[in-house]
Amino acid sequence: MLMIMADWTGSWAFFLSVFMTPWDFGVARKGPAILHHSFITVWNAPSQACQEKYNVSLDLGIFDVVLNQNEFFSGEDITLFYSNRLGYYPYYTEDGFPVFGGLPQNASLKDHLQKAQQDIKEVIEEVGFEGLAVVDWESWRPLWVRNWDSMEIYQNKSIDLVKEKHPDWPADKVARTAQLEFEQSGRAFMEQTLALGKTLRPGGFWGFYGFPNCYNYDYKNASYTGDCPETEKQRNEELQWLWNQSRALYPSIYLPKDLEFLNKTLKFVRHRIQEAFRMANQSGDGSIPVLPYASLAYEFTQIFLTQEDLAHTIGESASQGAAGVILWGSSNYSYSQEACLGVKKYVDTLLGPYIVNVTSSAKLCSQVVCSKNGRCVRQDNHPEAFLHLSPDHYTITKHPKEPGFILTGYLSKEDLVKMAEEFKCRCYSGWEGLRWIRLKLLAPFCTKTVPFEYPWHVQLQKFASYKKMFPVSEKVCLSSPSRGRLEASICCMFSPLCQALGQMWATTEGPGGEVPVFCPGTFRELHELAKKKRKKWKQMKMYI
Repeated sequence: MLMIMADWTGSWAFFLSVFMTPWDFGVARKGPAILHHSFITVWNAPSQACQEKYNVSLDLGIFDVVLNQNEFFSGEDITLFYSNRLGYYPYYTEDGFPVFGGLPQNASLKDHLQKAQQDIKEVIEEVGFEGLAVVDWESWRPLWVRNWDSMEIYQNKSIDLVKEKHPDWPADKVARTAQLEFEQSGRAFMEQTLALGKTLRPGGFWGFYGFPNCYNYDYKNASYTGDCPETEKQRNEELQWLWNQSRALYPSIYLPKDLEFLNKTLKFVRHRIQEAFRMANQSGDGSIPVLPYASLAYEFTQIFLTQEDLAHTIGESASQGAAGVILWGSSNYSYSQEACLGVKKYVDTLLGPYIVNVTSSAKLCSQVVCSKNGRCVRQDNHPEAFLHLSPDHYTITKHPKEPGFILTGYLSKEDLVKMAEEFKCRCYSGWEGLRWIRLKLLAPFCTKTVPFEYPWHVQLQKFASYKKMFPVSEKVCLSSPSRGRLEASICCMFSPLCQALGQMWATTEGPGGEVPVFCPGTFRELHELAKKKRKKWKQMKMYI
């Protein structure tokens, strides 16, 4: 575990001493636990053959990469369900042969769900599974109009099916009915499959690979902006039922090989992730995580991404507030010793240091901007901002004796101010932002509200001693409503930014107008100050 996760219980000098300590990256975390991690990177490639056949260790555990046991496609951290591994998914082969009826409206949903129940229990044995559960169905798309090119067979076969039942119907009625039957049945297959997964393994983050899609593939156009076409945005809104049923969204940000030389990668990726967040915000509670699927190589090649395009994929995902990124790879990564050595070199020299950089920066930003209770999201007026450590203050070096890297450095006052200016906070599920309490240069922080009865200061002291519920290192805000207005507010900010700026007093505009916000350096200062006020405050609320 990184030392940046330590409690901030001391002064600004202590903060510096912590960040001058080398961090040793050598152990992978157990399980994604994406709900309360700033950014995770998930290795999803069957690369175990490198060790077993060729004695080439990829040392993936040294990164902030979540590994499955044996690095296979199924495990305690992530399970990828292909079409032949989950129920009876209807589709047509490349030769036009129907499998399980070929069409969703020509297949048995009941039989599919019964088989899917068996498959889920067999593949994910642990009932308390809290990993990523990704369903990869790519033969057809749930919206009729999106089944183009090789997928037109689903439109044609649907029309044929209606014609067989109603040979006397006019063509337009046949087409409308075929579309309706296909979309209703396709929706039922996808929607009820996710519902079944959530019922059997409720802790899993269920979702479909590749959804939502932006369809911004016109990158050869000289005026390419990367924007998703408006028609595709509208079509994504028609899939509201899918976003509501999903527990996570897994859009694809694989890079077509042509993008390597067009200098349009960032535009391509940025808008695809933005569209995913647009749909996530329209889901049931608006808090479902987004984890893009990225590849280490350009599509249909063995050419690894450049440093710049790592930033445009992994880095862009982190800077938009994604919960993480899934690094996918095929068996091509391990088909020979040469291939394994190539992957190892890439991981050791380029990918590994970059992951250490981004995940560490995301953790720091979460602490500074979100009090560790949310993820940093790039401000709209800073499109150039990325969650990268300052090269002036940090170094990442290979461990001299063991697998892994050592990160050494500190977060300067300038870094803190820059981070707070360029990023805002998206709170974790269960936390909320107090948008009416702001420190200068500090974005809204995330809070939970706990009511306290008089004598509140005694209960506060007891509550504060239970660090799992209330880490004294973060912040305590005590407030008292008076005739519907906020009478006063005292905020104990053990925030490095607050202390770094030497800003002991700031003003905030709350429901009752401007009130002072105090940033004492110790809990004792808060306690002594609060004791003076307790006679006036009958009802207390504490934000943690």
